[in-house]
Amino acid sequence: MEEAIEWVLSGGCIVYPTSTLPALGCIPDSDSLDRLYKKKGRNSGAPVSLGVVSLSQASEIVHVPNDEKEILDVFPEGSLTVILRAKNEMDSRLGGNKVAVRVVSNRTAKELLTRTGPFTATSANISGQEPLLDCVEAAESLRRTRSQL
Repeated sequence: MEEAIEWVLSGGCIVYPTSTLPALGCIPDSDSLDRLYKKKGRNSGAPVSLGVVSLSQASEIVHVPNDEKEILDVFPEGSLTVILRAKNEMDSRLGGNKVAVRVVSNRTAKELLTRTGPFTATSANISGQEPLLDCVEAAESLRRTRSQL
């Protein structure tokens, strides 16, 4: 875990588990997003979402209106992604002034995000290909196809 946290904080991308499919994560800065988009072969006009540990962590980067909090409280963590207004304009690959945010439910993902802060939560596959169901398989696929993870 320590190695993964150091890697992410130094600008690297990692594959991590979620409640659904493996995700590809990086911190939301320009250089890290460059790496992520290159690895996925993703069009820069297609924004990616951010994973957060809690609404409290989300509120550090986006405005979370009370009505949104009420809606999110009804759904289990990890089951809903919402688009919220950014407190400060973010990279356009994150949506600019409107950012998609998901509160993660996976224990490993929560530990990572607690230690790193919010990071991307996009599927860990090459854009246009079928999503992979296993983190190791997804990481190997991205490593073979693109520059090292």
